[in-house]
Amino acid sequence: ASELAQLKGHPSKTIASAKLLSSQFNLDVSCLSEIEDLLRTLSLYRLDESITISLDLGLTTGIAYYSGIVFEIQSPSNRSSLPLARGGRYDRLVKALGGKEQIPAIGFAINLDRLASILPEDYPMVGTNHSPDRVLIIPEGFQSYQQSLKLAEEFRSKGKITEIASTNLDRNSLERVAAESGVQTLIWVNDDGTNKNITIR
Repeated sequence: ASELAQLKGHPSKTIASAKLLSSQFNLDVSCLSEIEDLLRTLSLYRLDESITISLDLGLTTGIAYYSGIVFEIQSPSNRSSLPLARGGRYDRLVKALGGKEQIPAIGFAINLDRLASILPEDYPMVGTNHSPDRVLIIPEGFQSYQQSLKLAEEFRSKGKITEIASTNLDRNSLERVAAESGVQTLIWVNDDGTNKNITIR
């Protein structure tokens, strides 16, 4: 386990090294599939074209409630080694705080002072009185995720706040949640390429 925790670097090379090491010591590698799924999803965003993605199997946050993948966001413009943001999955936190059920969750925190320190002086800011429309896009599965990304880019280029989310909620529940969150438009993207739009009033 200690040797696995020392692996870090390019994601595909780190995964390959982890599988090799696991086979040598007869370790369960099923946990790596979750990381591979995440990396495959990130590849749809083409992030590797503009940023460096590094996989660190020894990354920890010092916070015990995390139950899955954790991450940090660094900037080469940041003078300190401290991250701009960090977060991860914590599926057992709600129940630990008194909730009746285990609720899957993921969250992160951004250090606004560090973020502001690396923004260019002419970076455009949104006024406090500006309230753009909100759109929620729901892909049916992984095959429709690419089309969902294209739609999201189109809406964002028009100044609309756009989110992509996978959910098992039914239509009525989704409309209720969307309305409570200030979402004006729901879009289901099917794996066959068709879309279904619902306007929330």
